[in-house]
Amino acid sequence: MIIKNKKIRLFVIAACVMSLMASGTAFAEETVTDTPAASGKTGIGANATNLQTAYDYWERGCFKKLKKDYDGAIADFTVALDMQKDYVEALNNRGLCYAAQERFDLAMQDYDKAISLAPEYADVYFNKAELYAVNNRIPEAISGYTDCLKVNPKHIDAYYNRGNCHAIAGDFGKAVEDYSAIIELDSEYLDAYYVRGNAYGRMKEYEKALADYEFILTKFKSFYNAYFMKGLVLERLGRHEEALQVFELFLKKTPDIDMYADRIAAAKEIVQELKKK
Repeated sequence: MIIKNKKIRLFVIAACVMSLMASGTAFAEETVTDTPAASGKTGIGANATNLQTAYDYWERGCFKKLKKDYDGAIADFTVALDMQKDYVEALNNRGLCYAAQERFDLAMQDYDKAISLAPEYADVYFNKAELYAVNNRIPEAISGYTDCLKVNPKHIDAYYNRGNCHAIAGDFGKAVEDYSAIIELDSEYLDAYYVRGNAYGRMKEYEKALADYEFILTKFKSFYNAYFMKGLVLERLGRHEEALQVFELFLKKTPDIDMYADRIAAAKEIVQELKKK
């Protein structure tokens, strides 16, 4: 099948790498229960008072960060660091706040200092890599995720995001390796099968891509994008009748909402083309 509409054709070409960064940035954070709480504090949360220890300020800063009061959180993390210079959790969280404000240089300074103090702290390497990724510095991001995985070889998010970066860079073989590593750690991680299927598709290994999409749909029949991608792969394999059935199923099942609008439009055109076969 040749898709004549240029817009839809370009969409189909891009479809195999869509959703690579669908989760957006997912910076690694600590919870406010990581360290035993101190006594003497009045209340808990963003409005706590009578703070006495570095932990107290760190804890209140975390609550402020959750409320997106980044200036207030930064102020509390800074007090915590004034009281305890090597408080790497405060450095990491202040870095997260700076990153949320797009003050990337300050965030990077905090991450680098945290790494110098605690080189075994995997999540800081991850957050540093995220900074590179959101600034489209893909080689540096890949290096950062690799550093994270050296410290924690089971860091699933680092594998996932490094795989995404490899795919963006056009190295789909390495992307497949990272997504496969996730599946070895968690055989039910459906998003990993999905992006691996996309990468296989870009490598024209359509049977492998098809196997991944079919596995997803045996586990979760509302994974709508898997129907769309399965239909594309079947079309590429010349299995036009099956592709038609899958696209029609996609159109029947998929909610008519904005997040699926482009794929619904593409599927409708593909169905019309397939019906001419």
